[in-house]
This record gives sequence, structure tokens and C-alpha cells, in this order.
Amino acid sequence: MADRVGRSIRLALVMAAIISAYLAGPVGQQPGTHSKAQGYVRTTVFREGERGYTGCADTRISAEHPYTNFGDKELVLGMRGRAGVLIRFDVSRLPSHAIVQQATLGLYVHNVGQRPDEPMVAATYPVYRTWKEMEATWYNATNSDEWAEPGCNDLEFDRSPTPTDQQEIWERDRWYEWDVTSAVQGWVQEPASNVGLVVQQTNKEIGGEYDIRESEYPGMEVRPYLAVQYLLPTPTPTGTLGPTSTPTPTGTLAPTHTPEPTDTPVLTHTATPTHTATPVRTPTPTGLPPTLMVTITAFPTNLTVGETSVVTLTATDALGNPVPDGHVATFRTTLGHFGDGFTTRARTTVSGKASVVLHSTEPGTAIVRGSVGPKFAEVAVTFTAGPPYKIWLTVTPGVITGCGGTGMAEARVEDRYGNPVRDGTVVAFDVTPQGDVVPINGGHTTDGVASAIVSSGTVPGPATVWAWWGAARTSVVAQFPVVFLVGPPDKVHLSAEPPNLLVGGNNATLRVRALDCAGYPVSDDTPVTFTLASGGGSHWPMVTRTANGWAYSTLTSPNQTGSATIRATVGDRQETVVVQYIPGRPFAMTLTADPPSIPADGVSASTIVADVRDVYGNSVADRTDVVFSTDLGCFETGQCLSACTVGGRANTMLLSSCTPGRARVEAIAGGKQAEIYVDFYYAPQPMSEWTLFLPILTR
Repeated sequence: MADRVGRSIRLALVMAAIISAYLAGPVGQQPGTHSKAQGYVRTTVFREGERGYTGCADTRISAEHPYTNFGDKELVLGMRGRAGVLIRFDVSRLPSHAIVQQATLGLYVHNVGQRPDEPMVAATYPVYRTWKEMEATWYNATNSDEWAEPGCNDLEFDRSPTPTDQQEIWERDRWYEWDVTSAVQGWVQEPASNVGLVVQQTNKEIGGEYDIRESEYPGMEVRPYLAVQYLLPTPTPTGTLGPTSTPTPTGTLAPTHTPEPTDTPVLTHTATPTHTATPVRTPTPTGLPPTLMVTITAFPTNLTVGETSVVTLTATDALGNPVPDGHVATFRTTLGHFGDGFTTRARTTVSGKASVVLHSTEPGTAIVRGSVGPKFAEVAVTFTAGPPYKIWLTVTPGVITGCGGTGMAEARVEDRYGNPVRDGTVVAFDVTPQGDVVPINGGHTTDGVASAIVSSGTVPGPATVWAWWGAARTSVVAQFPVVFLVGPPDKVHLSAEPPNLLVGGNNATLRVRALDCAGYPVSDDTPVTFTLASGGGSHWPMVTRTANGWAYSTLTSPNQTGSATIRATVGDRQETVVVQYIPGRPFAMTLTADPPSIPADGVSASTIVADVRDVYGNSVADRTDVVFSTDLGCFETGQCLSACTVGGRANTMLLSSCTPGRARVEAIAGGKQAEIYVDFYYAPQPMSEWTLFLPILTR
């Protein structure tokens, strides 16, 4: 009895193998995959190492070890979103015209660390940025390329913002599966877009760590797998084969979870749908109805850059019935893309509908056209610039003259994608530690630019101009260093040393002190012009430059006495100084006597005048001492008298003696001597007339 049962089982297994081989038909098995065909529907499972397949790459990225690569280590999920899984399967062996009906990613959780009270929710996202299994870390996709946001978290450049599926993970030693159909369909149609998937925790408030078997794990049966069920459409529909009777093998179901990686017809519990051996062909899409109607909608139609709009095409017949499943809907957009930078995307209809997700990082209006066969419809989706993300600040010039000098500050405000923000965005400006800034047009942006006038303070030195968006100077902010110089000349002081200059080529130093409004010396090399406004003499240089606020020139006196007015000009400020040209020491002296002769009567006088001049013939300075002396007669104080010059002259009175003779008068001034003679001549004295008054005596 036992032998008969055994023979029956073996016969059933052989028949099942024959039928399975027949159903496989002319389609060859691909290395590393196994398929069970039912007409034109096939299921292929990709798993590293199975039948020579080497197209799986996986690694974990961890914020706990942000610079470490775990390409040959086990996979880890969780840790409040600080650990994720990157995984990629090469599916290039699938036919490019295949219509993916179902694609499932399977991961085996073998351990749970610090399991919380609630399950972790993990989602799968298509990856945009190319990464390498043995180079990817939390910060880097490759050794030469960083993630736009650590952990593959940038929704524009790193990964899709929309998950293909999400699952709760709670228990250990079991499989978890995610629907990745849309991603695999895209990889089949555009193999270059296959950058894999990232699995990330979405409920990051939940802790816990889930350890997952990697593609290098010795036990092949628990390695990650990708199961793909796809349809190979035929050009025209064909009839169906009638059902044939097939032996049904008996026995126990094998307890493995994933599809058996051999062609042996052993019944297994698989992670993907199993198929019976009945060779009934799956219907292919029928022809389009003659009255095909195509409509297209988008939600939302107005959004900011970086957000996504779901565009849905609906194809119906004239009565509103959806077209049969499997028709290809083609989407094209004039702005943005449908993921991975592609502006054209094909989808197959399900219940008469097909959808794509439109992204754009550039503001504008996208015209999205969806077509099925010759019919098409269009919808407009408008993207506006996002909120301020970055400010680029410049100040021209960066070096500003003090005491009210001005510069122009321009703040270019961009969203996170580098687009100018919307007009009217308000930017605040400030300057520290001194100075002033006045926004133009209230700081409102035009074409993304806000401007302000920066005015310098009175203290020279560095300053910082600030521009920011928002209520406080904490988030979107920029700064630009400027330098405030000293101000323009405001006060000019001019002096001459000495102020009284001897004639005859003597020199005086002309000094200019130029200061700004706050009393700081003007900038070095500020031009100073000296001008001889009046008088004689000469000066050099006529134009010079300041050093520490000072400038100098030299004035040379002429041979003639007088004065000179010198003017110094610095910027628009002027100052003058007067220099007196004074005579030199006595060089020549002449004496005059008026009259030259007087009676020798002791009463008559002659005026003696000394005219004293320098070497250039100029009257000597006033109050030059002249000493007069005589050998006959006398002066007021005796035979010697000292007098001072006025206008180069000194004079005195010589009184005659009572004895006739010739008086020698000498004058000495500054070592110079002169003499003159005055005659005292005899003059008879007139007789005095006497009147005698005699008294008259009477008795």
C-alpha cells in the first residue's frame, strides 16, 4: 500500500514537471530568476546569487555613523529615522515592452532591538541620485557626491517625495513586503532611471531598531528579493485555449516563504502570486473604441516649486465607460518633469485611468498633455516661487567714505531651488556697529532683488550690513562686510612758521591740517593746493598730498618788504594765512640836518634825521635803536641820545652851543655808522631896549 502511494506521488510529480516545462514554452529562463508562465503573464523573482544573478546592491546609511559605509554589513531600519536602507535590483533583462502588473520588494527582519510599544512604519521611495553600495554613507551617495540633504532626504535631488508603499514592522523572524510596481514599471521603460529604492521610517517619533538580512548573507533563502509579475501584450487579441486537465500533485506544502528558485514543480507558499498550470491566455488590451474620449485633471493646479501635482488622465468611450485596462497613456510636460528629470512618461490604464506625478523646481506654467492613441487633452499647472531660502547680499562700493558717504546694498532673495522669490517679499536691512541704512521701496523685492542705501557713520573702521527675511534676524539672513573711511575734508587749518619772514629769500613753512566732520584726519594722499593769493614771494610745491592729515609747502620771501596771502584748498574747503615780509638788519644809514647851520646862541636847534635801510634798501623795522652823539651843542638829554625808528627813520633835535663852531653829529644803528656836520655861527646879540620909569615925588 505504501509503495502504491509512493508511486502515485512520484507519477504526479513527474507529470507536473512535464506540464510546467510545456507551459514555459519558448521563453528561456534568465539567470538568477525563475518564472512560472500562464499564457503571456510571467512572474520573475530577482535574488542575489540565485542562478548566477548578481544584480542586487544594498547597504544601510546611519546618522549614528555618518561617515561609515556598511556595504557588506546587515541592513538596519528605524532608530527614529536615523537609519535607512538603500537597495537596487538590475531588472534590465525584463522586456522593455513589458507591462508590470505587480512588483513586490521583500525584506526579512531577523532581529528587533529596543522594540517600542508601537510598530514602526517604513516606506519605500524611488531614489533620484546615483549611489554606490561600497561608498554610500549618511552624508555621501558616492565618494565624490554628497546627498543634497543627509540621509537621502532631499525631495528634489535625492529621492521621490511620494512613497510607492508603506508597511508596519513589528515582529521579528518574518518577511515584510512593499508594493513597488510604479517604480519597476519606470525602470523597465527607462532603464537609466533605475537608481533603486530607499526604505525609511516615517513615524520618527517611534524608537526601535530592526535588523534585516542583506544580499550577501550566507543563507540565500532570507536575502532580499524583488518579485515582478508582468504582461507581454500581443499586437492583436487571440483566442483562448480551452482548459486542459492537469494532474494535481498531492503532498505537503513546503514551508519556505519565497518562490522556490528551481524549475522543479514543487508547490510552495510564495511571496508573489502563484499560477495554476491551466494554459489559459490572459486577454490583451482590445482596440480603442471609435468614440474615445480623453480628459485630464491635475491636483493641485497652483502650487509652489518643489511640491507635486498628481495629473490623472481618464479615457472612456462615448457612454463614459472606461477603456479596457492595459492601454498606454503618454504624458508630456512643457515645464518640470515626472521624476528623474524625464519630461515624457508612459503609463498603462487601469479602470480607464492613468496618473503621473509632476515635479518642478522652476516657476512658471506647465502645460501637461496626456494622450491615448490619437486623442489627447491638456491641463495647466502653475508653479510659483517658494518662500525665501537664501539671500545673496552685496554692497557697492564695499569701501564707503565716512561722514555720510553712501553705498548701494542689493539683496537677491532665492527659494531653495535658486528661483527669485515673488515680487513684494519684504527684506529688512541693518548696519552695525554704526551707520544707517534706508530700504528702497520699503525693502520690497522686484524680480527677487531688494535694495537699500547704506550711509556711513562718523567713525572710520569696519562695519557689517545685514539683510534678512522674517520677523527676526535668525533664519534667512545674509551679511556683507564694508569699511567706512574717514570723511571728506570738512575743517582746514593753515599756518605759516614763522609768520613774519625776513626779506631776501628766507623760508617759511606752510602747514595744512585737514580733518573730516568728526575731527579725524582725512585719508592719506588727499590733494592739497597752495595758491599765492596776493603779495610777493614764491612757494613750492604748489600741489601736494596729505599724510595723516598733514600737508606742507615752503614759502620763500622776496627782497621787498610787504605781506603775502596764501590760500590752501582741500576738497571744497579753503583756508588763508598772511605772512609779513620784514626788512633785514641795518645795512646803510644817512643823516640829514635841518637847518644845516644855526646861530651859536644856545637856543637854536637843528633837526637831525637818521634814515636806516637794510641791504635791499628797505627801511629797517620800526623800533630799531639809533644812538645819536655830538661833540658840540647838545641833545635833549645831553651830548648822547637814543631814539627808535619809525618807518625806517629816527630823529632828534640838536641845540646849538653859545660858542660858534662846527658840530660833528654821529648816528649808530645795528653796527652801522653815519655822521653829519652842523655849523654854529656867530650872530650879534640885538640891543635890548630899556624903558625907565622914574617915580614922581610930590610934597
